[in-house]
Amino acid sequence: SSTEQCMKWFALGYADVVMTRGEDIYTGMRNYHLKPILYELPELKLGVSKHMKSWEEISLAVVPKDSPISSWGDLRGVTTCHASVYEPTSFKLPVCLMIHHNVIPSRGNFMESFVHFFEKSC
Repeated sequence: SSTEQCMKWFALGYADVVMTRGEDIYTGMRNYHLKPILYELPELKLGVSKHMKSWEEISLAVVPKDSPISSWGDLRGVTTCHASVYEPTSFKLPVCLMIHHNVIPSRGNFMESFVHFFEKSC
């Protein structure tokens, strides 16, 4: 229901990776000993501060500091945690980006593709 709840479940061993927003990096690193491994940054829109735009819209995957996961492809078959399937930076953007770059094979809509790539999700 929230990114911090995902991080708590992650710390308890219910997930292998958490997809989140850039603004959650500090909490994940400080409170849950997570490290950012992958990110997606959308193109900047005209008239918006570069600094604010990049900070607000970054999609991020975080894992334990000692995790062997280092690329999007390494996520196949792992259990992921997302604050919400309706959260663009936590779910839609990273999943659609992985489909676009052929990391996740396209099967029907993006939800169908997602469930065939990942083991479980919380």
